[in-house]
Amino acid sequence: MRILINLFLISFLSCSSGKETTQDNDSIKIQEIYYQKWVAGIQGGGSGINVHLTLEEALNEEITLDKLQIKDVETTTIQKTDDLHYVASLKTKLNQLTLDENPINEYGNEAPQEKEIRLKEGQVKLFFTIGTKQFYKIIENVKEKPMIAYPSMNKSKN
Repeated sequence: MRILINLFLISFLSCSSGKETTQDNDSIKIQEIYYQKWVAGIQGGGSGINVHLTLEEALNEEITLDKLQIKDVETTTIQKTDDLHYVASLKTKLNQLTLDENPINEYGNEAPQEKEIRLKEGQVKLFFTIGTKQFYKIIENVKEKPMIAYPSMNKSKN
């Protein structure tokens, strides 16, 4: 009896766990897309990439933007600023490490790990859902704007 239950659970999980994602290039029409890296002005303040997306026409009600990938970084944080404009915010590991001449003070820094799926320079992969089906679109020739380096706080008082 236990074997039957386990087989049922395994078959149920394997059928329901994988949504098929297929490539689609016609559902979302993009007018402009670019990305801009940023870094905080203080050590450990963070860094990231903001991807700005402008559509030619508003998305159909049944289309949802799920996530976005650039290089080996992906995010599910895609903010709609209006019907045609979206901004995806991706966090990166740059400026997250404690750097010191004494290696003992760098305890806790994780070694960088390369993800398996890496897009080419100038590519962005946009994942979206239409109804219940998942799709993705690889966008080529995405331009990079100059990095924003936020200034550090001035510690001196006047």
